[in-house]
Amino acid sequence: GRRTTAFVDLSLADVKAVKNAAGTTVNDVVLALCGGALRRYLDGRGELPDTSLLATVPVSVRGTSTAGGANQVSALFARLGTDIADPLERLEFVARTNRNAKEHSKAIPAEALQEW
Repeated sequence: GRRTTAFVDLSLADVKAVKNAAGTTVNDVVLALCGGALRRYLDGRGELPDTSLLATVPVSVRGTSTAGGANQVSALFARLGTDIADPLERLEFVARTNRNAKEHSKAIPAEALQEW
């Protein structure tokens, strides 16, 4: 099918300034930016869903896993807040749901996710 790809170059210093002002993480800021970009794109096409889109984010489990192999990666399911118009509210939502997702992922041993 047809695909649309977009790239952006962000200053890490700017991302960290937002992170520090909002009390979130760099990953939260990047995911909230992605959520805003997707929101704008889908809204422009008249295809914006009523609920937040969910992203699968790779997470390194190196150091917490005893499994062998070079790739020691698991996944975190992150809501992007695409249903939230206000950028600050979206960032706060992403940060809150990411904290919850991280706590849930800690409850599952890294080996179990890798074996799955």
